[in-house]
Amino acid sequence: MRTYIPLIALLVILAGAAYGAHWSCTTTEDISWSVRKITWSWISNATGEVDAQTTAYFSGAPLGFIAEPAGGVSAPSADYDISITDENEYDLLQSSGVDMSAATSVYIFDATLTPISNDRLTLHIRAAGNANSGTVVLYLR
Repeated sequence: MRTYIPLIALLVILAGAAYGAHWSCTTTEDISWSVRKITWSWISNATGEVDAQTTAYFSGAPLGFIAEPAGGVSAPSADYDISITDENEYDLLQSSGVDMSAATSVYIFDATLTPISNDRLTLHIRAAGNANSGTVVLYLR
């Protein structure tokens, strides 16, 4: 029997650091069997940035990372950047999220990702353009 425990579904709308701009991000943290799935659905602020931290702490080895840009007028700017950092600001993606495609989804395998131990994770989006959006998914074991 499959056990599914949703840990948190959180809608965060906070003031951006620059010029009173706003970004928003819905973070969903799920545990299914031994795999954890963290999904960030984001909308950038006026400076093209998002910073959203998980409420739960995670340990394990990343299995994969998916970046899905929105389509049409909501697509992020070309060559936008994604990083996911632990509490020590170490990038789990090891710069694999730099210069992301604004038109197609990207999947990065676990060989290039860094394990974590009892850390909250923070999604950072940079250079995405004003009010653009996408989804980032991280799988951990």
